[in-house]
Amino acid sequence: MKKLYHFTNKPNLKKISVKYFGGNSYSKNESQASSVKRSFFYTEPRICESALQGAEYCYIAITDEKKLYPIQTDPKKYLSKYSTITEALKAISRRYNGIIYQYNNYKIVSLFKDISCKKYLA
Repeated sequence: MKKLYHFTNKPNLKKISVKYFGGNSYSKNESQASSVKRSFFYTEPRICESALQGAEYCYIAITDEKKLYPIQTDPKKYLSKYSTITEALKAISRRYNGIIYQYNNYKIVSLFKDISCKKYLA
């Protein structure tokens, strides 16, 4: 199982929902790359992009690590099989809960479905 950390200014969340995809500056940028709805997490509770370091709340969610597709290594060649990132992500989402990738000094997980969470208390 993989612990995931989501940073936000929203209090009292019980789940992280993909319906808010594109609603903030980070996911808005991601929505320009692909319209596939997803939510974003980090794999470490204190390692995140500088834009999120001022977030008031950190939530923790747990998912099956085997259901996270390593998109950078792309062992099943989704990125070469499909002509757009949107088509590739749709295909990946049929078999996996999300994708995992390295960005600078941290790993990011992007989930395709809502997930239950609880407030992280360090």
